[in-house]
Amino acid sequence: MLFERGREWFNDNFKSAKEVLQITDKENGELSGKGIMEIHYVFKYMGKREFTSNVRFQMSVWVKDGKYKYELKNFNIPGDSESIAFGLITTSNETNVKFPGYSAKKLRYCSKINWNSFY
Repeated sequence: MLFERGREWFNDNFKSAKEVLQITDKENGELSGKGIMEIHYVFKYMGKREFTSNVRFQMSVWVKDGKYKYELKNFNIPGDSESIAFGLITTSNETNVKFPGYSAKKLRYCSKINWNSFY
């Protein structure tokens, strides 16, 4: 029952669950895939600029004995010509992504992230 409800959640929350789901293993209770969600954020430094970016991520759900466990990982903002490429988002204070013309101090002015739709 939980497995079917998890599959329904993917169908309800992604534009195309068939494209997102890569593993649908009912016997082992695993649903896994990759998705994209759109975010809107405001960058305030020497003026206010608003951006929209896509965030790519991986999601897995495991169900067993009436319980479930989920994992969201590998959040990545590749950016484009209209937005900042933040790269892989981690909990670390360090990043290997270089932002030409932006210091770490300037990046602190990025605020108001709104998570929107899933793809």
